[in-house]
Amino acid sequence: MTAIGIACVQLEVLGLERAEEALGRALDRAEEAGRYQPEIILLPECTYPAYYLHSLEAYRRSEPRPVEEILRLFGEKARRHRAYIAVGLARPHPSGRLRNSVALLDPQGQVLGLHDKLFLWHFDREWFDPGSDLPVFDLPFGRVGLMICADARMPEIPRALALRGARLILDATALVTATGAPGARTNPQVLYMLPARAMENGVWIAVANKVGMEADSNLYCGRSGVITPDGQYRAMGSPDREEIVLAEVDPEAAPGPRVRPDAWDPLLTAPHEDLPIARWLQEPIPPDALYLRMGLL
Repeated sequence: MTAIGIACVQLEVLGLERAEEALGRALDRAEEAGRYQPEIILLPECTYPAYYLHSLEAYRRSEPRPVEEILRLFGEKARRHRAYIAVGLARPHPSGRLRNSVALLDPQGQVLGLHDKLFLWHFDREWFDPGSDLPVFDLPFGRVGLMICADARMPEIPRALALRGARLILDATALVTATGAPGARTNPQVLYMLPARAMENGVWIAVANKVGMEADSNLYCGRSGVITPDGQYRAMGSPDREEIVLAEVDPEAAPGPRVRPDAWDPLLTAPHEDLPIARWLQEPIPPDALYLRMGLL
């Protein structure tokens, strides 16, 4: 068994109008994280240019840098520190709209692949289109999957990654809270959904989130961290400070999902858009159904 280091970079949110400043700060924090010599550096959802984009027109008026340039800059950090880097980006798509993506870069600074967020919030759909793939990557220390924030609210998404062999899932997030007092800032995913996803699937989950207020609208709860395969936090960040959260994990020690793989064959073989969950995610949720509670065995 070989433990590897993960550095979860928790960033203060700056907003679309300060995208260049946010990029500089994210690169500085990636540099800081690299000094701890982790094998993986994880940054939040939409690290660049921002998560709340206001509109497609506002995004275009901001004249963001080309995605290739952003990936080159983070690739330089990956190469410098000989680390894998996962970073969240708003990415133009040939459709003319955007994808909410996380890119995985290898220690040579090359892009291994991308995951596009599958489960979009209502306002996300104003500028993002959902993805359709769930890639899993063979790294020297084990198989690694990617997901983005609300993807973890859909049990099938981390389950599909685990059934495809992932024993570590990197989750780039923008988890919000409705509570202003710093000590009370949290989110249901922090409290129980992410621990449940880790325990259900027997996997490690690393989370990188933001802190602060964006666009006088989104208040982020921080609490980046690493969750063990039995649903316990090995490390957790603060609710209100920019910081690097460090932990060691052993992907080989993760038992994987406690189910028969053949019971979940459609998750492994069918295209995502053909699954029932894909159809349900396209349907509007009526207000009186927003507080559904359910349990899974």
